[in-house]
Amino acid sequence: ILRSLLSQWRIETAERRLEAQKQKYEAKLGRVTRELIGRYEAELRRMAADLGHARDLVRGEQRRRRQMEEEFRQAILKGITAMNVGAIGLFGDQRAPTQVAAAPAGGDDDSGRRRGQSLVDGSQQKTTRMSTAHNGATAHNGAVGRENPMMRDSRDPDVTTYDERVSL
Repeated sequence: ILRSLLSQWRIETAERRLEAQKQKYEAKLGRVTRELIGRYEAELRRMAADLGHARDLVRGEQRRRRQMEEEFRQAILKGITAMNVGAIGLFGDQRAPTQVAAAPAGGDDDSGRRRGQSLVDGSQQKTTRMSTAHNGATAHNGAVGRENPMMRDSRDPDVTTYDERVSL
């Protein structure tokens, strides 16, 4: 009988110790888990803030890139226009004007140039008046209503813009 009581006591004691250790480790596991979750949530919040900042930087750089591309495109177009005007002046084409548009009659245009003054400076260039080129284009096409749209004064109500010419 004593042996059986001693065995039973050992078993119950071992079970109690085992249960106490189990509760101790579960509590420790809960604390460690909460601590890890807290650290990772803080890290996620920090990373989300960094991501928002990075997205703002990307959007700003994309706007800056589009602006630089537009400025570059405008500079290229101005350069091409200047080269074309210079080439027309060098080759002495009397049918085409050496300026894009003429100023109002007898006055300066918005850039301060006099009517008939070339957009591109140069001693080799021939300067023609828009009205002369316009009249020549009208006579060349044979009728007043069929003048060359490239030769019209930009302030004319019937002016054809570059976009309109491209869409024709």
